[in-house]
Amino acid sequence: MCGNLAILKMYTFPDLQYFLQELQFQRSCNYSCVFFVFFLSFFFFGIILLNVSVELENQYFKKKHSNSLRGQAEK
Repeated sequence: MCGNLAILKMYTFPDLQYFLQELQFQRSCNYSCVFFVFFLSFFFFGIILLNVSVELENQYFKKKHSNSLRGQAEK
């Protein structure tokens, strides 16, 4: 019985409420950190995709332009 009372004394209601608030704060902090990491990764992934698409577009137009110049030179 004394052990049960000691456990109940350790976890009184205000302490439990404080513990739950701390747990909720840590969880929200973890969620915000995870969201921030996902945001950064998608941001950099988007920048890389944009650079790749611009580079491919430049190569396509250079090839098309050089082919049209060759066609004009052959005429």
